Amino acid sequence: MTDRAPDFPNSRPAPLLQWRRLDRLETDHELIWLATSAGSAALGYWWISTGRSFPPCTFRLLTGCPCPTCGATRSTLKLLAGDLGGAVALNPLYVAAVAFLALYNAYAATVLFGRLPRLRIAYLPHGWGKRIRWGLVALAALNWGWLLLNGI
Repeated sequence: MTDRAPDFPNSRPAPLLQWRRLDRLETDHELIWLATSAGSAALGYWWISTGRSFPPCTFRLLTGCPCPTCGATRSTLKLLAGDLGGAVALNPLYVAAVAFLALYNAYAATVLFGRLPRLRIAYLPHGWGKRIRWGLVALAALNWGWLLLNGI
């Protein structure tokens, strides 16, 4: 993936996203992430069904403050119980990430089992990579602020 589209005189800009078949040696991200999600869900189900307790947050034990991911375990339990509001109150960014992951898993299962072309980023316009990274850092900081203000 390059940072910009190739410069050809009198050519239209390349599309940002493309649907295409995987090359022979290309990484199959859909398979990797769907398998990772399924394995994590199976491990979580096993952990909960055997009655094991969850380990405490080491960051909170050392500092007394919640870590940037504090509340994710409790949020998961609230989601499994059907309490969306309670889950969002505990960790809003985590719930958004779980929703995105659910959509991605549906896409991944569809293209894998249907043997369909995959959606790939063809290129990013100049500077977008940095903007995306800083946006994610800002979201994480805002979420951590939420956790600190609400004493999660």
